[in-house]
Amino acid sequence: FIRGDKTTESSPYLFRHRTSLLGDIVNSNVLYTGKDDYGYAGINGYSTFLSGKQSKQNMVYVGANDGMLHAFRASTGVEAFAYIPSELVTKLRYLADSDYASNHKYYVDGSPIAGDIKVDDDWKTLLVGTTGAGGKSVFGLNISDPKNFDADDVLWELSPANAASPNDLGYSIPKPSIARTGSATWQVLIANGY
Repeated sequence: FIRGDKTTESSPYLFRHRTSLLGDIVNSNVLYTGKDDYGYAGINGYSTFLSGKQSKQNMVYVGANDGMLHAFRASTGVEAFAYIPSELVTKLRYLADSDYASNHKYYVDGSPIAGDIKVDDDWKTLLVGTTGAGGKSVFGLNISDPKNFDADDVLWELSPANAASPNDLGYSIPKPSIARTGSATWQVLIANGY
């Protein structure tokens, strides 16, 4: 059901019938990425990294209330991959509930953002997403080469399960930010609660 198999949606099965495999998109804004120049030309290696972007696939990313951040090829609209934050895995079962319409839940409801960062002398394009009203997770994905995205491109995830102070982690409703700090490192800044 979660992977889009509709054969379980007919009688006598109990899974709900869907009119679309893509979950509803409520609060997540669409993010387009392509050959973006984030203005780091003066930093060693960025010009080379930027040149390499010219051959990369342009993409569209959006969070949906089917538990996934979806990545679509901008030229065709075909989905390249989807990411499910670990906090939501146990909640995916509710999506198949035949009474889901009256018990709608938010999942990946936050708006993703992207930016280039340099980590250990290696440039990457970082996507930061949140579960928004769907949970208390924030995640970072390496989308430098979306055509070949795999599990190694999941850079980190902060959720109540792995936070230093789980009770201090709130819902990240506003968009996160990627900022280069005075110490020449990159930080992800998030709102913590409404």
